[in-house]
Amino acid sequence: MKTLAQIINAIRPLNTDAMQDMSDKLDGLLKPTGSLGQLETLAIQLSGISHSTDIHFERKQIIVMAADHGVFDEGISVSPQIVTQIQMLNMTKGVTGVCVLAKNAGAEVLLVDTGIKCAPIEGVLNHKVRADGSGNIAKQAAMSRCEAVTLLENSARLAIEQVNNGIQLIGGW
Repeated sequence: MKTLAQIINAIRPLNTDAMQDMSDKLDGLLKPTGSLGQLETLAIQLSGISHSTDIHFERKQIIVMAADHGVFDEGISVSPQIVTQIQMLNMTKGVTGVCVLAKNAGAEVLLVDTGIKCAPIEGVLNHKVRADGSGNIAKQAAMSRCEAVTLLENSARLAIEQVNNGIQLIGGW
């Protein structure tokens, strides 16, 4: 398995030629230059990532990674920790905001448990590095450096696996 450093080093730089081509293409449209704002910025960046001005993506995916945080014990959270589990259960049914938006965009949703304080949830990948979420940062480190690196490596490997399975555009939530 590749290490985090190997994964990072394998990331290709943005293709500046494709970015310039997309910028020229957008500027050539019948509209005021730059009038699409962030949409133009995003289109240019996607061209740089994909090395092409043809940025139509057939298979899109939102990866939702969820975990509970230990600082909850300090009484600073808006809602109880059980809400994390409830939200994931609702996502398996496709009835949350992110699921509805993804469906409207034609994107798949992949659910990943990276540390929810509960038993495994059917339909949710179990990628926990800690069974009980992160530690309470008011009293200790949220997680060890090794756990943090493992989480990043597992997340990167998951994204690579999805691309190898035909996903062309990944968003995270």
